Amino acid sequence: MKLKLGKILILFLSSILVIGFIFFTYAQYLMISKISTKNQQINTVIVLGCRVIGESPSIMLNERINACYKYLTNNPYAIAILSGGQGIDEGISEAECMYRALLEKGISEDRLLKENQSTSTKENLTFSKQIILEKQLSTEVMIITNDYHCYRAAYFAKQLGLQPKTYSAKTHWYLLPTFYLREICAIIFQCIL
Repeated sequence: MKLKLGKILILFLSSILVIGFIFFTYAQYLMISKISTKNQQINTVIVLGCRVIGESPSIMLNERINACYKYLTNNPYAIAILSGGQGIDEGISEAECMYRALLEKGISEDRLLKENQSTSTKENLTFSKQIILEKQLSTEVMIITNDYHCYRAAYFAKQLGLQPKTYSAKTHWYLLPTFYLREICAIIFQCIL
């Protein structure tokens, strides 16, 4: 009887590991499939916010700002919606932080719109869509975020009726394991629900 229970337990645990591996591999595929730095001519840009330290961008947000600057420089007719609210430990909103940094880099303020109410990726895109409709911008959008985050951002944008493409900001290697694993868990959770 004990031997039979042991075999059932091993079979059960093995099945869980195999299913987990399949979900993990599928989530990796989804993440990698959306990473892009192609310079396409899409004139509506949404830059997703990330943590602000005081009034300065975090490393991750700085990479998104740099990617946005590069994209806007190569696409002179593009307008960027800078999307991100203010957390309780942040001195200014993520949108304001990006706005200031891009102005300092020489991007004209008439090419920058601020969405400063959002607190999540889904809200970033929902509130940015409202701005798109108000300003009568194209619903074909270029989403700028870190490489690991491109899939979920495009997924939410598509759910909202936008036609998303992604432009990836790089992620420093030492930050990648934490954010990559967190993103895989979010994708698996999203697939299950």
